[in-house]
Amino acid sequence: MQAVIWTPAVAWWFLESEESVCSTVDLDPTRAVEGTSAASEARAVSSAGPSTGHCPSSPPPVKRPRMQDHLQVDVSASTACSTTAGVIPSPSSCHAASPNSASMMTNTITCRLKKLVHACNGTSPQNHENRPSVWLSQHGLLKSVGHSQLPVADQELVRIVAQYLRDMGFSETVKVLSLESGCSMENPLATKLREYIFRGHWNRALRTLYDLKVFIEKEEDFVEMQFMLLQQKFLSLIEKGRVLHALKLLRDKMSVLKVDRSKLTALSYFVMANSADVVKHPDYTGGSVSARENLMNELQHFLPTTLMLPPHRLQALIKQSLELQRLRCRFHNMRDTSPCLDISNNSLLSDHTCKKTDFPCQTVQVLLDHCDEVWYCQFSHAGKLLATGSKEGVIYIWDVNLSSRSVTKKFTLDGHAFGAAYFVFSPDDKYLACVGPEDSPDLWIWDTETGILRIKITHSPDDSISCVSWHPDGNKVVCGGTKGQFYQCDLEGTVVDSWEGVRVRSIQYRKDGRTVLAADTHHRIRSYCFDDLTDRTVIKEDHSLMHFSIDKSEHFALCSVANQGVHLWDLESGSLVRRYRGVVQGYFNIFSCFGGVDEKYVASGSEVGKVYIWHRDEEAPVVVLSGHSSVVNAVSWNPAEPSLLASCSDDGSVRIWGPHECCSNPESCSLCRVGVSEENNEVHEGGEERGKNDKEEEEEEEEEEGDDDAA
Repeated sequence: MQAVIWTPAVAWWFLESEESVCSTVDLDPTRAVEGTSAASEARAVSSAGPSTGHCPSSPPPVKRPRMQDHLQVDVSASTACSTTAGVIPSPSSCHAASPNSASMMTNTITCRLKKLVHACNGTSPQNHENRPSVWLSQHGLLKSVGHSQLPVADQELVRIVAQYLRDMGFSETVKVLSLESGCSMENPLATKLREYIFRGHWNRALRTLYDLKVFIEKEEDFVEMQFMLLQQKFLSLIEKGRVLHALKLLRDKMSVLKVDRSKLTALSYFVMANSADVVKHPDYTGGSVSARENLMNELQHFLPTTLMLPPHRLQALIKQSLELQRLRCRFHNMRDTSPCLDISNNSLLSDHTCKKTDFPCQTVQVLLDHCDEVWYCQFSHAGKLLATGSKEGVIYIWDVNLSSRSVTKKFTLDGHAFGAAYFVFSPDDKYLACVGPEDSPDLWIWDTETGILRIKITHSPDDSISCVSWHPDGNKVVCGGTKGQFYQCDLEGTVVDSWEGVRVRSIQYRKDGRTVLAADTHHRIRSYCFDDLTDRTVIKEDHSLMHFSIDKSEHFALCSVANQGVHLWDLESGSLVRRYRGVVQGYFNIFSCFGGVDEKYVASGSEVGKVYIWHRDEEAPVVVLSGHSSVVNAVSWNPAEPSLLASCSDDGSVRIWGPHECCSNPESCSLCRVGVSEENNEVHEGGEERGKNDKEEEEEEEEEEGDDDAA
């Protein structure tokens, strides 16, 4: 019987030669090893001299394997010693063996082949046609030879699923998935890099990084990755007390890298530090698994995704999908308390949708304290106060209970002879600046904590002060009117700056504290800088601009335009973004506002006694609230509670709107008593109006009854 040695050189030739693996090598272990062993022995015999043609009488001693993983096989003596194959047998081929040795060695060969091929390409050694799969390093994907390839999109999806299963601990499932699909999750070198980093083998990690250099496009990225690993090695040496080795590493390896010199200087201080100081270094991973995982994630940013998937890729895609669904949801008006849209708090079996009943569509409280038309209402920045002003010259300050969505009267501010037409809270909600209609010359500043008048500013009885805005620092205000007054005053009433001849209807201070946006009587919004006295036109409408407000980003402006309704403008590009349909507005001064979560909604009053609410990205209203019996002059959305809305009307009432609660008070619940007309998105209060479908059905029934009577 012949004993054949499978040498490491032959094994590596088998693995590295893609052509021989895919076309010429038969994966039957016995035949493959037999042929290769015969060739090896032929070379050995030819180098030793001419063959005698027969087995020697006394066999030489059996060779001792130099490596534990050498592959050996015993074949029958008749097969081994025959010369039909054209191969001269070696003297060691005539040794005796046990009957079961051939099958045992065959199993050993199969196992060794699987392990070696798996180490080479990171996947199972065979596909459905018993041909090996080969890793293509030029683009980081696995090539399964012998059957049709999966599309690239399917390969990526398989890799993403495999990564998720691996993170869940289903390692055997990942192996089966890779075997059946012919796709490996990542490059074997990337797997080694992760393994070495998690074990703290920095030298091996650096060597593997050099092998991965061909995949890194930018040289500076490779240098940065080198520095990150060398830094870990340096700090590890310092922690172990090997200061001289660390200093040599810093001098020979790290200083030659093109990195920020301040980083090297900071590391040099640790040469004189103790191990306790090293542990406190923010970038040192030590033995922490989470810290080394963070290091691996940072390194992964420099590697292409075809080589190594970004961490938690499936969860990231699902979170993006959930976020997009919430953005498209017409009635999603809840703050997301879960960090980063936690998947565990969301069902993945259906798309995200919110019910209309979760929207502020029900009157939760009606305030009837005013005796005349209520011209304006506004919540404070913190949402804890509500101010309402009327034609009678009285402003009420209300305390807001955010949990119960109810308000109670706090102060009564009176004395406004021309009426309280507009007011605004200071940035810290400590003061309230109030102005009257166009024929009012006064500016009132009230203390909201005590209800006492801070100052009343009147420059001339002929002035018109009908709009006001606070400076971001809360120490100055800018005010103006349609008679050409445009002042900037401090809290003592002193005019700091002025702009002559500008007739304004509405003004807003920008966050930079230098620029004021003002809507003038020429249908424009212009930007005025009080520092260098420069101005420019931002946007221009075709009709009168009655009022405008800007969002928190100061990128968009919401304009109430006479005979046109509500328009959304882009302040950066000066372009009209959207016209909101449905609202009826003539020449009354009707105020609109942004609101809801992330200010994704727009609300406005109307001359027909309704409150219109639009999604910011849609022209048609999502909800129309009915309840007021006259013109709705203003609406205000609570910035702290997205489901709380206030509206005021010429009917003398202020309505507080909240989400639908069937059990709270059925008599005041519009959805319980009448319901919502889905066709025109209209919520009716107390049965005063009904949807178009109901009216049409009643008319048809009356016509049918009349026909029956006539017959």
